[in-house]
Amino acid sequence: MERRKVAIFGASELGIEVARNLDPRQHPFVLADPDPDKLAWARDRGVEGMLVDHTDDAALQELGIGRDVGLLFCLFQEDADNVFLTISARAIDPELRIVSVVDSRDSIPKLLAAGANKLIDPYEIGGNRISRIMRSPALVDVLDQYVYSNRRLQLAEIPVPEGSKYLGLNYCQLRLNERFGLIVIGILDPESGKELLFSRGGFTHRLRAGDALVVIGPAPAIAAFRESLGGRPEADARPDPPPTTADPDASPPVPDNRIGVSRRPPRT
Repeated sequence: MERRKVAIFGASELGIEVARNLDPRQHPFVLADPDPDKLAWARDRGVEGMLVDHTDDAALQELGIGRDVGLLFCLFQEDADNVFLTISARAIDPELRIVSVVDSRDSIPKLLAAGANKLIDPYEIGGNRISRIMRSPALVDVLDQYVYSNRRLQLAEIPVPEGSKYLGLNYCQLRLNERFGLIVIGILDPESGKELLFSRGGFTHRLRAGDALVVIGPAPAIAAFRESLGGRPEADARPDPPPTTADPDASPPVPDNRIGVSRRPPRT
């Protein structure tokens, strides 16, 4: 029997966002936390939760882990709590799908060794990613097959800096798949509150400073594209200009050899 129940541990902003975007008719869920104050905070925001001690195996089993819970979100603010919960849940149910948020990169190997199937770094990819993924089962399948199962591929959010060579272009004109081997998922537009604008047919948004391109691809390709964001546009990245009549008396153009490089700012 398919286990569709979802357990969300951690009454945080991220936990509430996940809960709000789950359809209880398709994915019945429970928000759990050992802190009654955090549960009260979640209740004030319209999400009911249960008081559950994540260090108690019996409490986890009573919640449904090992029985009818098929997906577990570990969304505590402390990595140590997420590691402990992952170890306990994996020991109870070897087949359980476990998704954990990670705050420190030092915790990544610990969570993977503990048994997490997927890790989410909110500093890299933004807090809304989980809820957007859960809205689309088809997207879950695509990410499972092509991203999470392939360690070579990464999902990255790449900001467009002031003075970028790509300002004013739409994503089709960038030809990122052809030139870098990257797939464009969409663009985060700061003017719409960092809403993700999905790339699709007829997508006409033109890049502005402060936008962020969300792409999938190998790490070296992502790094190469990030390096290319500065300076003036490459000739093959601009749309073809309209035909003009050549002036035989005109001087030949002077090549522009300037190179601009913009690096992603460090995470603070």
